[in-house]
Amino acid sequence: MRSGPVRLSELVRLVPDASKKALRAQLRDLETAQIVMHRDLSDLVLHVEHDFASEMKQIVCPLLDQLARWGDS
Repeated sequence: MRSGPVRLSELVRLVPDASKKALRAQLRDLETAQIVMHRDLSDLVLHVEHDFASEMKQIVCPLLDQLARWGDS
């Protein structure tokens, strides 16, 4: 979500050890906390994307950068 909206199927591919059910539950929790936005772009085919809320992206991305640097060390 750092570079743009993602679909649940993309998250499942990126985090193969996490179940779809667990990812969906975490996304709902993040939506409730207004950290992530859920956008339903469905027309004829189901199309839902998740992205950081605009005001949260500025807060969350630097934290993710720090965690990535810590994980690399």
